Amino acid sequence: MPRGFPPSRNDGVFFGNGQRVFEKTAILASAAEQGFVWLACGGIGGLSPERCRVLRGRRVVLFPDLNAIDQWRQKALELSPIVMMEVSPFLQYHATAAEQKAGYDLGDYVAGQGQAFKVSGA
Repeated sequence: MPRGFPPSRNDGVFFGNGQRVFEKTAILASAAEQGFVWLACGGIGGLSPERCRVLRGRRVVLFPDLNAIDQWRQKALELSPIVMMEVSPFLQYHATAAEQKAGYDLGDYVAGQGQAFKVSGA
């Protein structure tokens, strides 16, 4: 844990919005593609109605793990009364066959791409 940070607690916010749990995907994507506000929810269970209320009025694009796209689409549908979310097929179109078989998440993909990573127009 970096110096100066109190122990983490689940306080109903996302990484990038006050939470002290460091999510690799938000950190890597923020460094590589600065045209977005990258938030991490710590998995599909982290997308709760309470947490998503802070996202009202924003364009929200979800980048699910390759092996969980259908579950994330269902979750976006469940949360649609609170915030409209779209599920990006970015990894489906850009990941190699080996990456797809391994069930890469966006953090894995960004780590492999480095500064070449761009999602323009997500």
